[in-house]
Amino acid sequence: PDGVNHSANMADPEDWIDPLNGYAYDSFNPDALMMMTVKNGRIVLPGGASYAMLVIPGQHSMHPNSGLMSVAVAKKILQLIKEGATIIMGKDYKQAIGLHEKDGDLKALLNELIRQKNKKGRLIEAPYYDSSFGKLGLQKDVEIINNNHTIAWTHRKTADTDIYFISNQKGNVQLVTLSFRVTGKIPGLWNPVTQQYNDVDNWKTEKGRTIISIKLEANQSLFVSFVKPTVKLKPDSKQKGASSAKPFCGDWEVKFDTSYGGPVLPVVFDKFKSWSEHPEPGIKYYSGTAVYSNEFNWEKNDSKKVLIEIDSIYNIATVKVNGIDCGTLWTKPYSLEITNALKPGENKIEIEVSNTWHNRLIADNLLPPGKRVTWTTAPFRLKNKSLLPAGLVGEVKLIFQ
Repeated sequence: PDGVNHSANMADPEDWIDPLNGYAYDSFNPDALMMMTVKNGRIVLPGGASYAMLVIPGQHSMHPNSGLMSVAVAKKILQLIKEGATIIMGKDYKQAIGLHEKDGDLKALLNELIRQKNKKGRLIEAPYYDSSFGKLGLQKDVEIINNNHTIAWTHRKTADTDIYFISNQKGNVQLVTLSFRVTGKIPGLWNPVTQQYNDVDNWKTEKGRTIISIKLEANQSLFVSFVKPTVKLKPDSKQKGASSAKPFCGDWEVKFDTSYGGPVLPVVFDKFKSWSEHPEPGIKYYSGTAVYSNEFNWEKNDSKKVLIEIDSIYNIATVKVNGIDCGTLWTKPYSLEITNALKPGENKIEIEVSNTWHNRLIADNLLPPGKRVTWTTAPFRLKNKSLLPAGLVGEVKLIFQ
């Protein structure tokens, strides 16, 4: 039904953004458990993944038979404890699984497990009620200060670098403060969209952690890397100089595709506004690709980089300067470099913008079948729907750095 995004009794995705409040986890089956070993107190899988502790879940709605455990699993848990693992597990397992397994064998293994004599590891009785695993010697890996469950993250390590993937899960800009379980290393930011690596301006170390503040655009993702001071990963990470902006002047010519219902002749836009606000039906309900074109003069100056910056794009755009493809923009911030495509004097810029089928489907649902461009098997979903923004909206600027 309209407005329903998942089935009943399914978890809401927003409830699973950083669900353990600073700790990462994986779920696994008994087959993976059987492959685990312990190295330096960590539980390790053959592929290289390692874990500080193992949690054997108790009874819940997806695991009603919490009192059952196979003898093979009990033996493996006992082995991991002897090798030095930390395991959180309840003590209510009483019945063995399988026709050939005996409850007495399971109980004997669990009794030995509970006694924990001459063992390197620890067995912590579940349920565990503390808000963190700090008293077990495991501090939070990432702590989002005063901003829970809006930032998703994951962490991996190389030989000398810690790499965190940080993702803003909200549709608006956020200034976030993050506390990482890392010290003795220098933080840097890698933007996978622009492929730029920059130093972190605002960071400090405190109580064995590194704290940074960063600005994340709506739905933006970044990599935060921590490297030793002697490691150099950024050959082009020079300090940025002052930048200046110059808005485009003059009208833009926009060509629509007639096969998708667009007007036959190019249309002049004196300012950028959504196609869905245009009085002409062929533009108001247009879905497809339209090409914005303009010309501008550029003289080489002291600026080493020239970028184009667009306020808003609905929904994806490719920028060409003098026929040279400079890249595609699909997420904020809508900015890319065009330096190598420029030439002294007059330059031509083209921006190919494509939107979704939403607006065209709404329009065609109101037309007789013979005049429709599109069709859908679910026209009831279009009833009373508003048009979506389309095309370029706001301002287009040249940024000189």
